[in-house]
Amino acid sequence: MNLGKLALIEALTLGGFTGVSAVNTQPAATVSVQKAFQTY
Repeated sequence: MNLGKLALIEALTLGGFTGVSAVNTQPAATVSVQKAFQTY
């Protein structure tokens, strides 16, 4: 579960840099989370 939280935090951080808009942050974070889980 800790890996999931770390991946989520990383995804949110990357999403924040990629899309500053609050509307674009959620989809970007979702894609980043999926990529992060595939990476791990």
